[in-house]
Amino acid sequence: VYGELREREPEVPFLIYEVSCISSVSIFEVIRARLKGVKLAFYISPACERCKRRDAVVDFLSMLEEVREELDLSYEVINSVERVKTLSLRSRTTRIPSSIWKEVKKAPFFRVDVSRDECTLCGVCADKCPKDALKLEVGGVLKLLFNHSSCIGCGSCVASCPESAVSVVRSLNPELLSKGTWIELNEGAMARCKECGKVIGPEPLIKKLEEKLRSRGA
Repeated sequence: VYGELREREPEVPFLIYEVSCISSVSIFEVIRARLKGVKLAFYISPACERCKRRDAVVDFLSMLEEVREELDLSYEVINSVERVKTLSLRSRTTRIPSSIWKEVKKAPFFRVDVSRDECTLCGVCADKCPKDALKLEVGGVLKLLFNHSSCIGCGSCVASCPESAVSVVRSLNPELLSKGTWIELNEGAMARCKECGKVIGPEPLIKKLEEKLRSRGA
C-alpha cells in the first residue's frame, strides 16, 4: 500500500494509519478533514467481506453516500494493489455555505429547531442538554444559541421543553460542523418591574404566564 501511494502521489506528503475496523473511523473526522482540504483514502481488506461486523462497513459507506453531493465525494478503485479495495475521497477547494442543510437518514448529525412563537426563552432546554449544544446567552437581549457540532440528537431538549417548542431532526451542515459555530434559534428582551426597573425574567415567558393567568380569570 505504501509503495502504491508513493507511486501515485510522489510529491504529496501522506500518513498511513491502520485501524482494526472501518467502523472505528468517526464520520465527524472524515468531514472535518474533507473541509480542510485533506485527501483521504480507505484501503479495505477483502477480509471485511467475511467479517461478522460487515454491516458496520456497509453503514459507514451508506452514511458517506448520504452526504456525497454536499461534500463533493467521489469513489475510486485501485486495481493494481493486490487483494485491496480502495475508497478515495477527493478534495475540492471550495467551501460549502453555512446556510445549506442536508437532511439525512443514517448519518449521526442533528439540528435543533425552535418555534419562536412558542419558545419563552426559559432556558430549560439548555439546562437539560448533556452536551451543552444549547445555551441561553444573557446580554442586551436574551438569545438561545445552538451548536451543531456538539448535538448528539438525544432529544433531552424536546422532552424538557414545557411549551413543546423544540424539535430535533437529522440534518447536516458541513461548514457549521467544521467550525463549531453557534447559531441563533430565538431571541427576546428581558421583562423589568415597572416600579423598580429590576429584571423579572424573559419577556416571552412573562407574557406567556400572563396569558395563562388571564385564561383562568386572574
